[in-house]
Amino acid sequence: MAVDQELDQAVEDTATWQSQGAVLVLEADIRHAAPPLKVQLQMQRAAELLQQLLDSPPKVLELPANEYQLGLTAQPGQALIEAAQRLGQALHPDSDLRFRIGVAGVHDARSPKPEELRRAHMAADAAGVGRIGLEAEVLDGHPRDWSLGSVDLGRLAEGLNLRVFALPLQAPAPAPSCAPSLQGVLAVLPPQIGGLDSRRALVGALVADLLYVALSRSALLRVLSPDSTQRLRDGRSAVQDAFDALGASHVLSGRGSLGVGGALNVDLQLSARGSAQPCWSERLQLHVEDLLLGECEPLSRAAAHVHAVLANASLEPSRGAQWGELAHFQLLSAASQWMHRLSPDALDRSRMLLDALLQRQIDAAMVWAWSAKWHVMACVQGYQPVAHAALRAQQDCERALALDPHCALALTLRGYVANMVGEDLAAAARWQALALAANPSEALGWLFGALQSVFEGELALARERVTVALALSPLDPWRYLFLDIAAHVRLASGHVDEALDLVQQALQLRAQHAPSLANLVLALGLLGRLDEAGDAARRLLRLWPQYSVARFQAAYPGRDCGHMQAFVGALRAAGLPE
Repeated sequence: MAVDQELDQAVEDTATWQSQGAVLVLEADIRHAAPPLKVQLQMQRAAELLQQLLDSPPKVLELPANEYQLGLTAQPGQALIEAAQRLGQALHPDSDLRFRIGVAGVHDARSPKPEELRRAHMAADAAGVGRIGLEAEVLDGHPRDWSLGSVDLGRLAEGLNLRVFALPLQAPAPAPSCAPSLQGVLAVLPPQIGGLDSRRALVGALVADLLYVALSRSALLRVLSPDSTQRLRDGRSAVQDAFDALGASHVLSGRGSLGVGGALNVDLQLSARGSAQPCWSERLQLHVEDLLLGECEPLSRAAAHVHAVLANASLEPSRGAQWGELAHFQLLSAASQWMHRLSPDALDRSRMLLDALLQRQIDAAMVWAWSAKWHVMACVQGYQPVAHAALRAQQDCERALALDPHCALALTLRGYVANMVGEDLAAAARWQALALAANPSEALGWLFGALQSVFEGELALARERVTVALALSPLDPWRYLFLDIAAHVRLASGHVDEALDLVQQALQLRAQHAPSLANLVLALGLLGRLDEAGDAARRLLRLWPQYSVARFQAAYPGRDCGHMQAFVGALRAAGLPE
C-alpha cells in the first residue's frame, strides 16, 4: 500500500471509530452440560431479547443462528454495547447453562466479513462467561467509554492485531477518585458545531484548543487537560459529565455553525456547578483561517472575559499553534489517538502520522513536542533503545522550544529525558519548574514533577504534585501512566498496599504497560507475595527481556534515596536476574 494511502487509512480509522458498525455474537458454552431443549429455548429467548433491545434503526442484520450461537450487527455499533450488557443480565448464567458474549467492529454492518465474525467470537472467548468481550476499536467508538468499567485483556496472540477489553454485565457505579478535586477548576469543552462530519468536530476541537492555551497560562486558574475534556463526546451529557466525572467547578461550552468559506458562528457560555443560569455568555463571529493561524482576536477577548469572571484579573494575550490547514490539525489528533493505544502497530501508525505532519509543517512546537512524547513512550515499552530514544526525544524537545520557549509539554518532557540519560537531578528539576511556570495547568508537568520529587527524596511534595496531576486530568487517555506514577510515589513513601491497588488499576487500563508491571513486581515483592511477584517479573521480562537488578540500580535516578535498597531487595526477592 502506498504511503499516502496508509496515511489516509490511519486518519480515516480514527475518524470512523465513533460511526463504525459492530457485530454482537452470543455463544452457549457447550462445555457445561445442559439438555438440548433448554439450550434451544434459551437461544430463542436471547434472539427475542435482541429484537426488543435493538429496535430499528440501529438493528441492521440478523445473522444465521443455530442451537448454540446467534448474532446481530448494527451501525453505529454503540447500541450493541448497551444491548450486550442488558442481554447478559437477562441471561445470567446458572449452574448448567452459561453464555459468552463478544462484540467486534465491522466496516459494513449490512455485510460482515468472516474475519470480523471470527474476531467477535475470539473476543467472547477471551472475556469468558460472566463478562462481555469487546474489541478495542468498538470501545474507542463509545462516546462514554470511560464510564464502562473496561479491563484490558491484552493482545490475544502473537502477530494477531486484536486487543480485547472485558466489560462487566452491569456498568459499574462511579469509582471514587484516588485524588481529591481541586478548588476552582475550569473545563473547556469543544463547541458542538452543527453536523456530524469530522471536519466540524475538528473545528470545534480547534476552538477549544485556542481557548485552553489562552486560559491555562494563567497562574490564577486551574484548567482541566484537553486529554480529559475531549473524551466527553456525548453532547447531551458533556456539561454534566464535566461536573460529575471531571470535578469541574465551571464549564465553558458552546454551540455553533460552519458556513460557506469557513465562516464560523459560535455561542459560548460559562456554567457554574449548581447554577441553572450561565454566569457569562457571548456570541462570536470567527473564521477558520484565523483559527489555523493561531491568532483569533474574538477568541482572545472571550478568554479574557472568562478569566475576569473567574479570577477577577486581566489575562495576557497568547498565541496558539499555527496550522497550515485543517488537515494538519487532524493529523496530530489522529497521531495522538493512535499513540494512546500503546500497542506496537498503533505506535507505528502514530509515528507515520507524526512524520507526515513534520514533513508538511515544521513550525508548530506542539508537533515536535508530541514527537518527543512518542519517542519516550516507545522507549518505555521497549520498542526503542534508551540511548536512541532519549537522543531523538531531546532533539525534538529542543526544536519545539526553539519555536515556542513556553511550550510546557516540551519543557516537562525535556526534564523527563534528562533523567533518562542520567543528567544531574537539579538540571531535570529546572526543566520541570519551567514547565509549570509556562502552564500551571499542564497535567503531565505535575505528573513528571511528582516523579522528579521522588527521585530527590521529597516524598511529601511528590504526593502533593501527583494529587494535582490526577485532578487536572481525571479521564486522561494515559490515565494508566498517571496511576502508575501515583503508585510509584506511594511505594517510595512506604504505603505499599495503596500502591498495589493503584498499579492494579493501571494494568486494568493497559495490561502491557511495562513500568506498571515493574511497579507491580516492586509492590508484590515488598509485601512478601513472592509467587505473584515472580509471575509479574516474568510478564515484565517479556517486554523488557534485558532487564535486571543491575540495570535498575544503574538507571534509577533516585538511587541515593532511602527507598532504593528496599526496591532492590524486592526485585531480587521476585527473582529478577542479577
